Amino acid sequence: DTVTFGVMTFAVIFIVAALSFFPAHALSTIAEHFSL
Repeated sequence: DTVTFGVMTFAVIFIVAALSFFPAHALSTIAEHFSL
């Protein structure tokens, strides 16, 4: 249970960090893709 809790906590932190970092890069890439 401790391992599962640790993995879930790490996953949540990773997802939050990814969501805070990813949108700026993703939106520029997607906007560039759709502008073509």
